[in-house]
Amino acid sequence: MVLFNPEELSERAGIDIERAERILRIARRLVRPVKALQASHITEYGKEVLTTGVKGIDELLGGGLRTSELYEFAGEFGSGKTQLCHQLAVTVQLPVNRGGLGGSAVYIDTEGTFSSERIVHIAERFSVKEPLESILYFRPINVVELEDFVVEELNALIRDKGVRLIVIDSIIALYRSQFKGIEWLARRQQRINYVLDWLKRLSTLYDIVVVYTNQVLTQPVPFGVAIKIPAGGNILAHAATHRFFLRKTRGHIIMEVLDSPRLPYKATALFVIKNDGLHDYEG
Repeated sequence: MVLFNPEELSERAGIDIERAERILRIARRLVRPVKALQASHITEYGKEVLTTGVKGIDELLGGGLRTSELYEFAGEFGSGKTQLCHQLAVTVQLPVNRGGLGGSAVYIDTEGTFSSERIVHIAERFSVKEPLESILYFRPINVVELEDFVVEELNALIRDKGVRLIVIDSIIALYRSQFKGIEWLARRQQRINYVLDWLKRLSTLYDIVVVYTNQVLTQPVPFGVAIKIPAGGNILAHAATHRFFLRKTRGHIIMEVLDSPRLPYKATALFVIKNDGLHDYEG
């Protein structure tokens, strides 16, 4: 219940706003009695670390992906975004002493790029048995299905299925294809923002990792060559805790920090893609 705001609860329960506010106030006191912590305890509270299985990327991330945070990975086709998502869906199943979170993953596939065979190959490398049993897969066909799943169903899955990782590959695909034209831009951005807000609520309440990929678009630069930037505008730019850009080069892929509260801007890690997943670049 604490996931909802008064307006949402009022609409769902058919009660007035004032009553919804009173109910939520009581619920928050029961579920989250501690509201403020000493800053010296923040690093120890609610922060577990998930390995990517790539030493260089883990070092760039400060040990791995932290729970209660959102990670965005943007890049062109073939830059390793989906492969990274596959690998994380396996490493989250590892025990804590091996860099995992000992949990399952929800994999939301908006582009139809999920590969069970790929998961099995990666799992063999990490000695994870029956990896597909711990991945809850969903393929939304439109924006409405995506939003309903995030708002209506994720909460129960996280609570009942031991979910520690949510993957959305990609966050923008359905919105770009189904909200065409400048006249739909404001509506599109509002709805993306609502889904992202729910992902933040879930990650904070349940102490899980949220990862989503993003597409890119070409932005002209005055007196220069056009550059590639993540799609989604300011809504996506401000949503993630950490943003990264992946780009292909000859022989390897570069992961670069675009925005982060603790990681150096433009810091990079190099990796390659092999049959059993992502590996460090050793060239």
